Amino acid sequence: MEYEIRNITEEELEPFSQQMARTFGNDYNAESLEFRKQIFEFNRNIAVFDRAMIAGTAGIFTYQMTVPGGGQLGCAGVTMVTVRSTHRRQGVLTSMMRKQLHDIRDRGEPLAALWASESSIYGRFGYGTAIQSMELKIAREWSALRFGVASPGQVRLVEGDEVRAKWPAAWERAGGHMPGWVTRTPTWWDIRILRDPKDWREGWTANYYAQYEDSDGEVRGLARYRIKQSWDGGVPNGKLRVEELAAENAEAYAGLWRFLTSVDLIGTIEWENASVDEPLYWMLADSRRLERKSFDSIWVRLVDVEQSLGGRKYSTEGRVVFRVNDPFLPWCDGTFELEGGPEGAICRATNAAPQVTLSAADLATVYLGGARLEALGRAGRVSGDAAAVRRADTMLAWDRVPYCAEHF
Repeated sequence: MEYEIRNITEEELEPFSQQMARTFGNDYNAESLEFRKQIFEFNRNIAVFDRAMIAGTAGIFTYQMTVPGGGQLGCAGVTMVTVRSTHRRQGVLTSMMRKQLHDIRDRGEPLAALWASESSIYGRFGYGTAIQSMELKIAREWSALRFGVASPGQVRLVEGDEVRAKWPAAWERAGGHMPGWVTRTPTWWDIRILRDPKDWREGWTANYYAQYEDSDGEVRGLARYRIKQSWDGGVPNGKLRVEELAAENAEAYAGLWRFLTSVDLIGTIEWENASVDEPLYWMLADSRRLERKSFDSIWVRLVDVEQSLGGRKYSTEGRVVFRVNDPFLPWCDGTFELEGGPEGAICRATNAAPQVTLSAADLATVYLGGARLEALGRAGRVSGDAAAVRRADTMLAWDRVPYCAEHF
């Protein structure tokens, strides 16, 4: 049966939201609808209709993503993807993915990115695991810091008005150089960061907002966290959960961690979305006590190969001809010549003989510098001339591991 697929109207946001809640196993909260409207992009959100019933949903938030070299490219933040359980295996998801990517191309955005609820889904649509993140957990008794630069400034707890006034600029300064970092609009700050309804907290407290200020009073780092208090036989054994932490420099980073590890009545400190190369590990007196669990976080899709590869910088000068296999987007399936270096790059379609052959998903995996092309080659996912693979690997590598602090 052929279903209708189109953007939804404002009147259809409620059944759209109900379908999302149903598929993700959440209770639908009608009170959140008015807030959702403020960040919902109706011209970018689609649904599949089985007559009057919504059988599938898919949405986009419009971002700019930082790429290696510090530049930013247009990125569609894919989200809210669901298929009604009664309509699985009927082409609903494939039709939404195809329409989304065609629409993204028509808008001139070279990148798409998402958090995958299930890791087996999106590779067949050309998405690759471009960023891995880390869950961190440490008992406070083992959280003593042996290393870390001096922090001559101070940490202050602040409220919403000061967060709204000072944190957006500090956030951009802290992460603007980080591959994978995405922008936030003022409305996003209001609705997703400062608004803090109880049904988001899962039994934790409301947000605490801590900022590190240098000697001139400028905000150089920020940490948003929650607490869940408990007592074991009269002994405090609470948990502190870091929601996000961003620091412009090493002084701010160390100052924030000295504060977080000294909060009273806490037995355990955890952070569910940290970078895989957090300096915290190297600052601890006993690093082995830090529990670490890696996971795939951001999946990236190159919607325009030439614009994506040409829009970032490379660690060393070089030239590589890629054969990109892309059965899902015909305009990305082909041979492309990349010439680039630390000052910039040019990528163009070519008839030259390919030197490195890989899938669109694997090209996306290495795009931000978070995975090694050579490792994919050893895994049997990349083929080609050994010298060209090494050259491309060296070019694509970057001095900062990609990281995205934003959930969408």
